[in-house]
Amino acid sequence: MILNRRRFTYRRSPSHQHEWHDSLHAFGVRADADPNLSFDSVIEAWGVGQIVFLGGDIRCLTVTPMSADESQWSSDYLFLKLVTSGSMLVDERGGVREFGPGGIVLLDPQRPYREIFPERMTGVSMRLPRRALTERGFRSTLNRAHCPDVSSPDVQSVRALIECVASQSYVPQVHVMQRLGDQLLDLMDIVLDVPPAAGRVRTAEAIVYKAKQYIERHAGDPDLRPASVAAEVCVSTKHLARLFSAQGVSLMRYVLSVRLDRAARLLTATPWHRNLVQQVAQQCGFSSASHFSHAFKQRYGIAPADVHRASEFSTPPKPSLAAQA
Repeated sequence: MILNRRRFTYRRSPSHQHEWHDSLHAFGVRADADPNLSFDSVIEAWGVGQIVFLGGDIRCLTVTPMSADESQWSSDYLFLKLVTSGSMLVDERGGVREFGPGGIVLLDPQRPYREIFPERMTGVSMRLPRRALTERGFRSTLNRAHCPDVSSPDVQSVRALIECVASQSYVPQVHVMQRLGDQLLDLMDIVLDVPPAAGRVRTAEAIVYKAKQYIERHAGDPDLRPASVAAEVCVSTKHLARLFSAQGVSLMRYVLSVRLDRAARLLTATPWHRNLVQQVAQQCGFSSASHFSHAFKQRYGIAPADVHRASEFSTPPKPSLAAQA
């Protein structure tokens, strides 16, 4: 997902207040403000792959999720909230919990709750796609607010990474943002307290997703075989082949596709030199330059040696694994 940074500020004028409420409704929430105390509250929104970040510097607000009938955000996503300064209260089923600096809570907008900000608070909210969590074998629904153990070094590391991503002022390339978003999603089992892999419900989607992750990491190995991928995800080679076939592609055809996509990006990003084709073939796991050239021309209709002379040749940004699944 590509979402340029958008900034919303609560002002005293009725026109600004109307714009504030409309903007937040687009993100599936209502924010009740105090006209005398909430002014200059600011929320910024931007995308990192499949994740939408909402960074807030807010004062004296009460935030509630919109219903699933009013916004798809409620049915399709979970929210992770991280407090960086000040405090936030979560009122759920009559019970109120307070979160101070460093506090983390995950909320399911399909369950009624209120976020109350009695004074100034800065923090980050992440919109997490339920489908992406399910693909990874993580739980994607919550019966109530979930509070990970913030004293855990693992949770602290995830929190530090979220804060780092939220604070960056530069904008990487789209494919880098997609990869970064996927890596953040891969870490959500830590804050969701998912049991070890042996105790998880292993769906077909989750197995294929993990297999694709392994292939992405090892596509440059010419000895990559179905048996090694199957061993990594703890299933038989035949079972893994059936799971890939159900998605309309064989496992090794998928490996070839990953290698060719990577090769195309390398060819367009690397200055031309005499041994470039052989070098790219080796880096992308092809057994020989001739095999690589034949497969590349079949895929793109052009020899890899001619890419640097073809001004119109381009490759799409690397898709996220979730989009491929």
